[in-house]
Amino acid sequence: MSASPSTPPAPPVTRFLAGANVLLFIVMVVGGADAMQPSIEVLLVMGANFGPLTAYGEWWRLLTCAFVHGGLLHLAVNCWVLWRFGAVLERAFGARAYLFIFLSAAVGASLCSLMWRPDGVSVGASGGLLGVCGAMLAWVHAHRRLLEPAAVRHSYRGMLQIALLNGLLAFVIPNIDHAAHLGGFVTGFVVARLCLRPPALPFRPPPVPRGLLLGTLAALALLCVGARLRVSAAPEARARLHAFAGLAAHERGDFEAARSSLEQALELAPADVELWIQLAAAHERIGAFERSLQALDRAVQHGPQEPLVWYDRALVGLKLDRLEQAALDLERALELEPDFLAARELELDVLELQGRWEVLEQRADAVLEDDRGNLAAFLARSHARAEQGDVAGAWEDHAAAARLAPDSRQVDQLARALRVRLGPPPGADSERADG
Repeated sequence: MSASPSTPPAPPVTRFLAGANVLLFIVMVVGGADAMQPSIEVLLVMGANFGPLTAYGEWWRLLTCAFVHGGLLHLAVNCWVLWRFGAVLERAFGARAYLFIFLSAAVGASLCSLMWRPDGVSVGASGGLLGVCGAMLAWVHAHRRLLEPAAVRHSYRGMLQIALLNGLLAFVIPNIDHAAHLGGFVTGFVVARLCLRPPALPFRPPPVPRGLLLGTLAALALLCVGARLRVSAAPEARARLHAFAGLAAHERGDFEAARSSLEQALELAPADVELWIQLAAAHERIGAFERSLQALDRAVQHGPQEPLVWYDRALVGLKLDRLEQAALDLERALELEPDFLAARELELDVLELQGRWEVLEQRADAVLEDDRGNLAAFLARSHARAEQGDVAGAWEDHAAAARLAPDSRQVDQLARALRVRLGPPPGADSERADG
């Protein structure tokens, strides 16, 4: 009885590339990254391509970014393409030529991405994989007269599937880097075409001529020079570099360094609302509240429709005892985003400081209609009811707060304040007498 035919195992380079991609993704996730959407900061640490870092000395990112992925779906799609087409191409070209094509295409893709969008962050093996597809197209086209027509049609259909898949992914995965895909495809096609021998039977894997190796390296070096010039001429890229430095300094607690980096970024991108917000936060952490408020004023100028700007300005205004202005800022934030819970809770604090007890009770009622487990609203309403002489209501809200957070210091402080102002809870004296 004859053995049933089976698909041959993937050749070694394809297995190595797929394994390297999966292994690096596992390392990233084990290190704490979100498996579905890792942050930009994590991707940069893992080796993502980013114009200012790459073009100003960290050229290794041109290659390492091809082994870093922006989520599980991104990894799964690229591994599927690699397994389906990479194995075929490796058998056609041999391990050395195939690896050379993949790496050349990956670097070419990264350079095209960098020159097209110098302030962008790019990751993924898709540039190299599109290079594999370009190389396969070059091989099929060169050998089309020696292949069965059905095999040629099948190969062309495979190329069409990849093109359609990339088009569909543009609607599923945000920020698809089409420049990298195009650069990888063209690089793979050109390098493969130059590797190929004249078509003949039997098919033999082509070598990598030394002249082609040196010529490819020289071409990539020239592209590196062009990429450096492109980044140098893009102020938004340098602004983003300073912004990343500012965020990193903020995370490690060096707020002076964060302030300095963010100010440099804003010199290059003065209309960036997010940078003004971050600068305000850095000023606030070092106690420079007036300068923090000035930064938020600039953020309001450039982003008056951003509720977070108004909320942050209210927070700083409170620290400067500007209650009326803080109240107006919160009103604006809630006009823009009525369900902004943090702004609604901060509004309760402002109303309490202003002594507007009836309004405070109404606002707390509104919050509790949407969130019956909101501790801040129960505390605020209890205080408002106490100030209006509603003894039963004040103690009722305290009891609800105590059930939500029995160990809360705020709940204990409220209980002491209510006992001083209103006496014990209704029924407490009779319960002691019955006991």
